[in-house]
Amino acid sequence: MRIRFVRGNHSTAVREENWDAIARFVVYDEVRQPEFPLFGKRRSNWVVLGGLAPPVIWLIMVLAAAIVGLLLVWALWGQPEWLRTVALIVYLATLFRVLTRL
Repeated sequence: MRIRFVRGNHSTAVREENWDAIARFVVYDEVRQPEFPLFGKRRSNWVVLGGLAPPVIWLIMVLAAAIVGLLLVWALWGQPEWLRTVALIVYLATLFRVLTRL
């Protein structure tokens, strides 16, 4: 029996009604259908929607970093080379620091 989706929240699978099925699996390696209706045919729409959020958040962060970088280049246009180099190093160090703290 392959389990794809569990209906409910994180503690649903370990409800007291399922303890006998869990114990049989642990002790006898026997897979039994739990008495509590546990499995669903598909994921909840909220779960699917929530799964899309991380790529969108990363895209927003990359776009924000690119926009800040372009604004920095625009603001320092015509400034001495050493100042642009220092600004670039500080910008990249800040990006690295922020991304490694997430």
